Amino acid sequence: MPSISSQKKLRDLLNDLKGNNTDELRKKFKYKPKKLIDHIDWTAYNEAQIEELDIQITLIRRMVDDAAERIRKIIDPVGRHGRPSKPAKDRTKAVLIQQYFMATDRFAAKLVWFLREKLGITERLTPKDIERAYDDSDVIAILMEVFRMSNEPVRNKEREFSIDGSGLPTSIKHNYANDRDNLQKKACYEMLIGMIGVNIKLFTAVEITGPGSECPYLIPLLDETSGMYEVDSVSADAIYLSRDNCEAIASIGAKPYIYPKENTTINKKGSAAWKCMLLDFIINPQEWLEHYHKRSISESVNSVWKRKYTRPLARKDKNRRKVEAFSRVVCYNIRRLGYLYYLEGVDVPWIG
Repeated sequence: MPSISSQKKLRDLLNDLKGNNTDELRKKFKYKPKKLIDHIDWTAYNEAQIEELDIQITLIRRMVDDAAERIRKIIDPVGRHGRPSKPAKDRTKAVLIQQYFMATDRFAAKLVWFLREKLGITERLTPKDIERAYDDSDVIAILMEVFRMSNEPVRNKEREFSIDGSGLPTSIKHNYANDRDNLQKKACYEMLIGMIGVNIKLFTAVEITGPGSECPYLIPLLDETSGMYEVDSVSADAIYLSRDNCEAIASIGAKPYIYPKENTTINKKGSAAWKCMLLDFIINPQEWLEHYHKRSISESVNSVWKRKYTRPLARKDKNRRKVEAFSRVVCYNIRRLGYLYYLEGVDVPWIG
């Protein structure tokens, strides 16, 4: 059992940090100023912006074709009755183009046909083909494989991760920042919970779900991420605080940095990782908070991709709406790969 003094130190530290944010008169904890380093190659950034559209379309074509071929080698196509459907890879390309341009079904059908040579499409798609693609198992399988592939070029470049959730509106009348505390309004959103590499800024695992507790999703997203990356640390805000989550992070050899709540006790109750995390927080709060605040990268990434993909989710069917949200994440990762190619010199095999 931790000493009474340790518990008091935890409570006092949390009070100091809370005062640091809410009451100027109660400021006690002094953050060490962070040295800002501007390491952006602005010439490369300008080139990435100029080439973005071309790279995006090229990556959509090549990654979808590659993903479809990988799946074909594992699963033989199953014979189906009725009129043959349009190729799944063509419909997957249409979904990604639609989300990148924030287009309606009708405009997306026209746009995909206009870009048919660049996308490698030979058969014209109708708006209904695109609409139905969102609940087609073959299309979903290709999207999932493309998402996994988007992490392949950077597997050796990331070891620190953070997790955060954000609401995706289904109407232009909704604003998640204003509605997140209103349970009735929050029900109008789909929740996207994503694990993100804090250096590469790519989604490594995502879950699309309805409103509810985000805490239980840390473990499955961590399992998916640790299957692709070596994980040194995971940072998260207090909504993910639990002994199970701390144990899961520690079990793969990583350190948890999950912000404590005001009523948090140091008693481990079977979780040594929980106690170690809180004691580290008390002993060296500056270093601990430096790691914890990397979680802000998740918020930044959510902000970036939501500003890029501004159109509210349009699908009426709940399952299709989840695929629509997931396809936007895939689009974001593909776009980010293009920028990593120019800014970080990452070898992206589908470019060039």
